[in-house]
Amino acid sequence: MPKVSKDDFKPYFEIELDKSYSPSEREAIAQEVIDEIVSRTENGLDADNKRFIGYSKTYAKEKGQSNVDLTFSGEMLAEIRVLQNKSGKIRIGFDKDYDGIGKVEGNVLGTYGNDLPVNKGRNFLGITDGDLRSILNNYKKEEDVVTSKEATRAANRIARNSNVENFDDEE
Repeated sequence: MPKVSKDDFKPYFEIELDKSYSPSEREAIAQEVIDEIVSRTENGLDADNKRFIGYSKTYAKEKGQSNVDLTFSGEMLAEIRVLQNKSGKIRIGFDKDYDGIGKVEGNVLGTYGNDLPVNKGRNFLGITDGDLRSILNNYKKEEDVVTSKEATRAANRIARNSNVENFDDEE
């Protein structure tokens, strides 16, 4: 994920989708993305699936643990929402009125209430292309799925053109 400056910070990210997905499919995809973000974050991984930087010794002592999972109260991750669901795009993140928006910004940018970062941020807002592809594989369109019969026909056409024996149709 690219680095974000305080001036450019947005408490959300957008995912471009094929326009053929229905509103209910886009909503389901968005919910799966949110589930992935929460699960990944609770396992100490950022939006690029890399380990978060460690907590300060003082904060780790206050929290009672040293593993970084951004779940001190659990509230912040529970507030991730589908903000927009329109043809070709979903937007996921936090409502602008969310009381903890400063915590979100602090974690993503590493600013924690300061104008400049005090350490490397823990950007949890986003998803890798690979993780998104895994989710989208659950929503393949009927026209994207090749039947065994169609695959056999295609293999036989290739075989005829290359003087190889036909493949048996196993139905």
